[in-house]
Amino acid sequence: MSDDFSGAERHIDRIYRAAVEPEHWPIFLDGLRKELRLASLSLVFRHPGVGDRGLITSVGADEDYGDLYRSPVYKLNPWLPWGSEMKIGRALLADSVLPQSELVRTEFYNDWLRPQGLAHLFTAFLCKLGPQGLLSELGGLREKAAGPLCDADLHPVRLLIPHLQRALVIHSRVEEAELRAGAAAEALDRIVGGVILLDERGAPILTNRAADRILAANDGLTLDREGCSAANPKQTGELRKLLSEAAATGAGKGIQAGGVMRLARPSRRRPLEVVVAPVRRGASPMFACDAATTVIFVTDPDA
Repeated sequence: MSDDFSGAERHIDRIYRAAVEPEHWPIFLDGLRKELRLASLSLVFRHPGVGDRGLITSVGADEDYGDLYRSPVYKLNPWLPWGSEMKIGRALLADSVLPQSELVRTEFYNDWLRPQGLAHLFTAFLCKLGPQGLLSELGGLREKAAGPLCDADLHPVRLLIPHLQRALVIHSRVEEAELRAGAAAEALDRIVGGVILLDERGAPILTNRAADRILAANDGLTLDREGCSAANPKQTGELRKLLSEAAATGAGKGIQAGGVMRLARPSRRRPLEVVVAPVRRGASPMFACDAATTVIFVTDPDA
C-alpha cells in the first residue's frame, strides 16, 4: 500500500466517523491541516447569517478571530460573490479568482487576515444548502510567511471531496433524526426516508420502516439475499458497482465514496433518489451492527 493511499485511508476513516459523531471533525481537520501545512482549516456546513452563528468547525484558528468572522465581518469576505457561481465538487485556490495584489487592498484582508499573518486560501465546494443556495465547503488558510498554496497541494483535498459530500448526507440525516444512543432499529426509524444497511458482501442487515415501504412496492428497487437490484439490468450493474466500492471503503480496503443515483421505476412515477455511502464499523449507535459496511439512503419523491 502506498503512502498516499495510507494517508487517504486515514482521512477517509475519520470523515465517516465524524459524519455520525461530530466530535470527530476536529480530529479529521487537524490531520489534513498538518499535511497541507495550513494555519487553520474549517468545515462549513452552514454559513453564518442574520441571527445565526452558522455551523462551522475549525482547527488552528484563533478563537477570538473565529468569533469575529461569525459577526458581520464574514460579509466583507471578498470571495463570497464568487461562491454562488462555483461548481460543486470543485476545489480551487483563492488566488485564481482574486489575485494577492487585489486582496491586500480589501478591508477583509486588513482587518481579519493580516493581523493573523494569513494570506493564502483554498476552498472546496461540497454542496448548496436550502432555498438560498448557501454553500457548504472546506476551506484552509496558510500563513503568508509559509508561502503560497499551489494546485498540487489540492490533490488530497480533491480526493476527499466525494467522501465529504457523502458524509454531509449522513450528517444531515442523523441530525434530522436527533439520534441518541439506543437500539439501531429505533434510531433508523427516526430518519426521514429509507435507510438500508448492508454487509461487505452486499447482503442486507437492517432496514428501517420507510425503506420497507419502498421495497414492498417493488417499483424501482428490490432487496433479497443477493443484495439490491434496480428495475433494469444496466442500473442494477451501476448500483452494485457503487455498493461494492462503498463496501470496500467501509471495510478499510478502498477509498471510493459511493455515489448518487436516480432509479427508474416501472410505474413511470418519478425516479427513486438513492445515496450510497460507506459505513465505518462501530462508528455510531445508528450503525450498531459491526458487520455493516454500506448504507443506502433512498427517497421516494412521490411519497
